[in-house]
Amino acid sequence: MNDMGGFYQIRGERSSELLFDELLERIVDGTYETGERIPGEHELMKSFGKSHGTVRNALKMLEASGCIRTVPGGGAVVTMRHNVLTETFMELFIRSKVTIGQMYEFVRLVEPELIRRYIGRFGPEESAAIDKALARLENAFALDDSGEAYRQIVRIHMFIVDCMKNPMCSSIFHAVCNILLYRITSDEKSRISIYDKEEMLQAHRILTKEIKAGDGDAACDIYADAIKYMFYDNQGEDERRITYDDDEIVSYVYGLTMDSNVSAIAYCQILGKIIRGEYKPGDMLPAERDLAEKMGISRPSLVEALAILEFRGHIRREQGRGTIVEPVNSKGVDNVISVMFRRRGITFRDIFDLRAICEPVCFSLAAAARNYSHVRELNRIVDESMDESKNDIERYMSYGTRFDCKVAEIYGNRMLYLVEMIVSSFTHQLLGSKLKNLEPHNAQQFMKQIYIEHSELIDFISVRDSVEVRTLCEKHLKGIADAVF
Repeated sequence: MNDMGGFYQIRGERSSELLFDELLERIVDGTYETGERIPGEHELMKSFGKSHGTVRNALKMLEASGCIRTVPGGGAVVTMRHNVLTETFMELFIRSKVTIGQMYEFVRLVEPELIRRYIGRFGPEESAAIDKALARLENAFALDDSGEAYRQIVRIHMFIVDCMKNPMCSSIFHAVCNILLYRITSDEKSRISIYDKEEMLQAHRILTKEIKAGDGDAACDIYADAIKYMFYDNQGEDERRITYDDDEIVSYVYGLTMDSNVSAIAYCQILGKIIRGEYKPGDMLPAERDLAEKMGISRPSLVEALAILEFRGHIRREQGRGTIVEPVNSKGVDNVISVMFRRRGITFRDIFDLRAICEPVCFSLAAAARNYSHVRELNRIVDESMDESKNDIERYMSYGTRFDCKVAEIYGNRMLYLVEMIVSSFTHQLLGSKLKNLEPHNAQQFMKQIYIEHSELIDFISVRDSVEVRTLCEKHLKGIADAVF
């Protein structure tokens, strides 16, 4: 797989990234408004003095970020394509080998708090729509169609999350639900099954009734009954051991057909090989000329696919070396969130609220699962944060991310860890940029307060007090929220 021979490099690869940033700024500041056609490739080449390849690369990066869509015969139009974040989350979860059971566990742990927090956002339209979804579920059970019943249950929960109107939460749950739906779509004999249909149906009836009534506490109480009947294998054991390695899910995500865009098909084929492990982290992809020939496509179409793969964090192109497969990372998700944040498709509050939901869960689970080496590592991170950051708020915030990620890692749910890593990193970066101009005395006071709170959290983690850890974590996050919002 380590096929040597570098890719042909478009002259000035950094130029395409700079052009991407320039065009993005024009979209963000309203120079190019949503629905408006941006200048064509030749016009951009003339305006910016760039090569055709550089311009096409920049446009593909904009398309991968959800900012534009290509209209056949009509050029590129500015859009706000939120589902690009769902796609990118799916790719991250798939490449990370998150198991079906870990996804189920994430839903079971996080969705109740989502309902509790956002239940007031349900209105008449949402209530009518969820009634229709419940009716479809009842019909599926009446026909004894367990596959269709499973699909409708997943869609009900997807719809419930959508009603919370937090695009971060919606993107993550859509990613999970699409993977679960794919499991059923591709294999009706999946080991995932539903049993005790009447109990399942009654639990969902009560759940939707309490949500429509606006009773968050009651909805959370009944939630456990609504979901406990799912995700068991043939032996009646928890499904968390089941994994998947279907690279075809990538094509399923994008709804590819033989008539799809050539670069999109190439993208899915290359990503599928990376997911399967045919190309491992650190491997060089075949030379660009060879790869295009093997796939039977033109080099420009391949370059478009590679531009998207790079933006999504799957590969890295280096001048003089070629194209290298990257380890699993959150770069693609981070890139898309950053673009959506700049375009006001996602707010700081959306991201912080997701953190405020996930982080207390991580801390309480870590308290139950920790060993003494974990406690020592957490203490080391906290001590280093004060010793090495001095008055540097932004650097101190990077230690906050390390601390949160270490806590999330302790329990061992890969999906929970990935989500916490992303939201903690993004909110700490934003907080650091907001607070970096504090006076030295105020900065020291702020960092000392965080140090004390983190130390208290470690104390309760060390004695495995999950309840107190969760309470302290919620208090810590509320204090930050009160200061920022």
